[in-house]
Amino acid sequence: MSPESVLSQLNHLIVSAAHNHIGKTKLIPRKTVPWWNVECAEALRKSKRAFNVWKRKKSQDSFIEFKKLRAQTRLIIKRAKQNSWISFVSTLHSNTPTKVVWDRIKRIKGNTYQPGPAQIISHGSVIDDNQGIANLLAQKFETASSNANCTPAFLSHKNQVESSFAPPQIDSVHPLNNIFSLEELENALQACPNSAAGPDDIPFIFLQNLPCTGKVILLNLYNDIWTGHSFPELWSEAIIIPILKPNKPKFDVNSYRPISLTCTMCKLMEKMINRRLVWYLEKEHLLNIHQSGFRKLRSTADNIINLESEIREAFANRHKVLAVFFDIEKAYDMTWRHKILDQLLRWELTGNIYFFVFNFLHNRTFSVRVNNTLSRKKNLQNGIPQGSVLSVTLFLIAINDILKDVNHPVKGGLFADDLILYIKGKELQSITSLLQRAIHTVQAWSENNGVRFSAEKTKCICFSQKSGQLPPPLQLQGINLDYVPQAKFLGVVFDQHLSWKPHIDHLKATCLKIVDLLKVLSHPIWGADTQILLRIYRTLLRPKLDYGAVAYSACRPRLLTPLITLQNSALRIALGAFRTSPVISLYSIAKEPPLLFRFKYLQLSFAANTSRNPSNPVLQHVFTDRLTILFDRKRHLIPPISIRLQQDLVTLGIPSFPAILPYEFATPPPWLIPSLRPDTTLLQFTKTNTPASVIQTEFHTLQATCSDSTFLYTDASKSVTGVVGSAVVGPSVRRLLRLPSPASVFTGELYALLQACKIITTMSASKYCICTDSLASLSALRNIYSTNPLIMQIFEVWTMLSNSGKTVRFIFVPSHTGISGNEEADRAAKEAVESESAAEILLVPAPDAKSLFKQAIIQKWQTDWTSTPTALQQIKPEVNGILPLPPDRRDQVVLTRLRLGHTRLTHGYLLNRTSPATCQQCGCRQTVQHLICDCPHWQTQRNHFQISPNLAEALGSTIPNVVNILLFLKHIKLFECI
Repeated sequence: MSPESVLSQLNHLIVSAAHNHIGKTKLIPRKTVPWWNVECAEALRKSKRAFNVWKRKKSQDSFIEFKKLRAQTRLIIKRAKQNSWISFVSTLHSNTPTKVVWDRIKRIKGNTYQPGPAQIISHGSVIDDNQGIANLLAQKFETASSNANCTPAFLSHKNQVESSFAPPQIDSVHPLNNIFSLEELENALQACPNSAAGPDDIPFIFLQNLPCTGKVILLNLYNDIWTGHSFPELWSEAIIIPILKPNKPKFDVNSYRPISLTCTMCKLMEKMINRRLVWYLEKEHLLNIHQSGFRKLRSTADNIINLESEIREAFANRHKVLAVFFDIEKAYDMTWRHKILDQLLRWELTGNIYFFVFNFLHNRTFSVRVNNTLSRKKNLQNGIPQGSVLSVTLFLIAINDILKDVNHPVKGGLFADDLILYIKGKELQSITSLLQRAIHTVQAWSENNGVRFSAEKTKCICFSQKSGQLPPPLQLQGINLDYVPQAKFLGVVFDQHLSWKPHIDHLKATCLKIVDLLKVLSHPIWGADTQILLRIYRTLLRPKLDYGAVAYSACRPRLLTPLITLQNSALRIALGAFRTSPVISLYSIAKEPPLLFRFKYLQLSFAANTSRNPSNPVLQHVFTDRLTILFDRKRHLIPPISIRLQQDLVTLGIPSFPAILPYEFATPPPWLIPSLRPDTTLLQFTKTNTPASVIQTEFHTLQATCSDSTFLYTDASKSVTGVVGSAVVGPSVRRLLRLPSPASVFTGELYALLQACKIITTMSASKYCICTDSLASLSALRNIYSTNPLIMQIFEVWTMLSNSGKTVRFIFVPSHTGISGNEEADRAAKEAVESESAAEILLVPAPDAKSLFKQAIIQKWQTDWTSTPTALQQIKPEVNGILPLPPDRRDQVVLTRLRLGHTRLTHGYLLNRTSPATCQQCGCRQTVQHLICDCPHWQTQRNHFQISPNLAEALGSTIPNVVNILLFLKHIKLFECI
């Protein structure tokens, strides 16, 4: 049976089973606002009827009646909105599932289901039927990949090259061409998100829940397609959903962008192929070193810091930097497919991988769906299919050599299709000439490879400390490029003086919208739960402040004031606190560090992450002392990141930057790593419910099944000083390791497992069992594409052992249950912390270094907190401490204000500009301490509700105490005064 037939039958079985047992929802166009109800509809209907009556009669009475009903309609809608928000938001609490929270937030923001366009105006005529609209949009999307977009010269070159091209006949024995395994399929399935279904009508969740026999059938189908060099016709189809662009007229066909849905079965196979291809490209260092887009251990921050560092150094030397930010037209739609295939051949990637990519790229079709109506099928004449897993990697291959002929001193950066060229120097005339030559080089490459730059959208900036004469013009395609005072690059606004003020202004405007959203959700009576609001802050607002902070946080301190104010406002809103509350108390009670501390952590974490990849060009800027003397002489200048890092280490009391363990791609390809299935039989016996003797008996039973194996035991332990010890013990084996303080126990466990595997390579037996009480480390060994370098090293040794005929079995054993080998390993690990015979390990993974930075930030924050007396400090002496909160929003707000020491009763005078408040009962100065603990007038009531005379215990210890405080305030009629 052909793969096409097998796919058809498998699709039919899955879809019919879903129809029979799950059913299909029907998406009906509806009002997207949550407040619309029958009363609103009726009021609007009456208002429209009155308007029509007035239009016919034109009488004074009908006009008055219309205005009356219109006013009533507005009032009804206003009340409906208010009541809806109240009921809508008051249901949010800390136990609400995250998905429910974000679904509701999206509804508030208006990001709900939008039906397709109801009307499109084309050439002066109105098209209002779904079929006509779908066909019109399909025609528009088809032109984006048409040959008509090519220049005549390139089209001639393209036709000539493709007509003379002959596909390779050799079927390569490259490891990339191996058949897929069930483990590889399972691993890829686990990484698939539950996205929308494509033409096959099968979401990923259906494939993830297939029985084992179904997955075997699917695996065999994939291998038949892979080795037979075929490609199902259904997989070449896509469904396009038109999405209205922000702030664009909905009647214009050009206002819509396409979202492509492809077959999930094809996406799953693409994921397995893409993982192999990416591994090979990175392993062999085939991708351009300056390309940061969609690559493991790379990010947009790499390119941002590269440019920022060059500008900082230029300013220190009184030089200028010329930069050109290129805009590529229809980058994905017009990618030259032959360029990708030719590059694969140059890298000697033939056989299965080549033919799959060839079939994947050719004969692509799509249909546009508008309100469940499909357009006629259209062809994708050029480019790579959007919405596919493999497309991003193929695009990186297509654009890989764009900077190949750009020579020093001109430098370049790439993030997918975002391209920049820049040069620094003293003489504008000379650097302009060199940069123009580089532009011509890139332009020549583009003309030979079908890439078109938009000269109108390509911008230039001359970075200089002083405003002066513009440099000579730069040209692209014979058109003078515009010099601009600022330009957005990878989401960050660079200005010509690198002051970061335009970026901060833009960031502030963006974040204010999120603060407004928090205001809507945070009513002190019916608002959402405090933890929900803080979660929204950390998920919506904080990431916007974080992005690019590794660069822009180096601006002058006064420029950061608006962002600090934004953070303070957001926290104050989430907590329900007054404006008079000390900001340092807001940070502590919200467990959210001050923004400047956050920026230090982000900067140090960026350095740790980049250290994992030794080939990352940004490392030359992050870790260097080349500029130290220069900037020591020019302290008035903002230093580059290398010096800022050293300043942060000194501020936080960290002696030196931790030595980071680099990530190296394992010698064996991940898909060829033998299946590693840890034995977790003893996991079913929990220590709390099972006597230790029973666990020991079960272990001895398990041990008896491996009587011909040599048993090794591993463990790790952390001392009070932070030093980690690891150990491997067994027959005639006792190996001790000592790790530096940044290391975690998890890292110690992995080092012990790695050491055990290395020890086995020196032993003569053929069967081994490695026992560990670290379930986390065994679980981590299930991911063959892990980015933890220790796990990859374990895989490398494990594969070598398997290939040499040795069998190694990993077994989980519960800790501290009297299993002799495990107890001995535990003692040895504790001994390794102090033992002089323990081998010193100096390198730690990046996550451990980031934990060190986080702890140092908390210690510095704690020092500042302790040295600044506030009302909250006696209730919450530790910034990282936890204070209990009741479930009701109003109770939370009252309790938070009491803890902060700023309430309407005690500090309302600051807002009203009156005299400080005094106690109406005894005439003393009104404070929270006086109200809760000291005022003699309320002593009887305090005794009745068992209020502790200690303010910290009354407001911060347990939920019962907190409840008693709230009942006490309600009883004395002061609850509403807080």
